[in-house]
Amino acid sequence: MKGPLLTIDTTGATTLVGLFGADGQGLAQAAQAATFENNAASHLPGLVQAAMKRAGLDMAAIQQIAVNRGPGSFTGIRVGLAFATGLHFGLSTPLLGLTFFELARHHFAPDRLAYPLTILRDTKCGSSYAAHYAHATAAPIYAVIPHREITAALAGAAMVIVEGNYLMQALESAEIDGPVLSYVPAPLDLGHAVQMLMGAHDFAAATYPPLPLYIKMPNITAPRSARIRESTP
Repeated sequence: MKGPLLTIDTTGATTLVGLFGADGQGLAQAAQAATFENNAASHLPGLVQAAMKRAGLDMAAIQQIAVNRGPGSFTGIRVGLAFATGLHFGLSTPLLGLTFFELARHHFAPDRLAYPLTILRDTKCGSSYAAHYAHATAAPIYAVIPHREITAALAGAAMVIVEGNYLMQALESAEIDGPVLSYVPAPLDLGHAVQMLMGAHDFAAATYPPLPLYIKMPNITAPRSARIRESTP
């Protein structure tokens, strides 16, 4: 692996930054919960600086960047990609974009996974983002599944991976054929996934573009002050 590698994940409730050496070892990490007042856009630069300082490196040392491209927070995805892309051009370093589903799948040892495999991430709006893998080398099929339809949607899945406790609790009453695994993203997960992918004989950087993965349209509510006024002739 080319190193140092900087990883950025702003797609969830916590902003995650990781830093890896050329030997694949984690050098530093930083994380901060995102709030309305203190979102990823405001604290991401500080988290990157903190990780760099802990590793004793400056930005010019970065040789590769990886970013989580979604799905997840609509604004968070854009913040992470914009920041990573700026560094990519400013430092002239390669930039990879991985999905949340790739992180979740590569978090577990390959021999622990069973297929067909479905990975779920809560949209926080009564549904879940889903990726379905028919077998280990199959391309994922993406969908948005309303929680009221989740039992039917998971019929036939040999294994399910879910993010967080809410979905785990929701699936306790669902009739699922295989085991359900819980996954919570951590600062170094993205770097570990990059290492596993780059170690594959068929790895191609073009397969992991730094482009946003939106499976559903963002939820937008117009402020009350926004009114469309009819013009009078």
